[in-house]
Amino acid sequence: MKKSFAFFFIFLTFLAILRLFLFFSEKVSYRDSQEISLQTRILSDPKIQGSTQRITVHLRGGKNAFVYLPLYPEIRYGDLVRIEGRLKIKKIEDGEIIFINFPKAEKVEDRNWAIKTLADSREKIITSFQRVLPIPSSSLLLGIVFG
Repeated sequence: MKKSFAFFFIFLTFLAILRLFLFFSEKVSYRDSQEISLQTRILSDPKIQGSTQRITVHLRGGKNAFVYLPLYPEIRYGDLVRIEGRLKIKKIEDGEIIFINFPKAEKVEDRNWAIKTLADSREKIITSFQRVLPIPSSSLLLGIVFG
């Protein structure tokens, strides 16, 4: 019993060290005005700001980029999107913010039925909370329910 526990512990330690090595070895640097082409699945709802929609995409190396697109075609949670454009990097006090302003974006695949059903249910719940409760209370409840 003790040998199997020791083997299991050593195996888990090896996996943790391997994962840390792979995580820190994948550092990718991006520069201002760099051309980029990527295909990604949208993992959060787009934010509508005036006549644009902003989506967040994950870049290699653990970085995120804000992508500003026109309102149409409408991008939704779960869609697979191909994006080609130029990076804009803004230096801030504790790092940098990466933007891609109005790139060429094309929806490769719509979200599947399971993601569509879950996202639509979530939107209905949010709408009903906001319709029934005042803003501070609905925001608090939505934060508790959806974390």
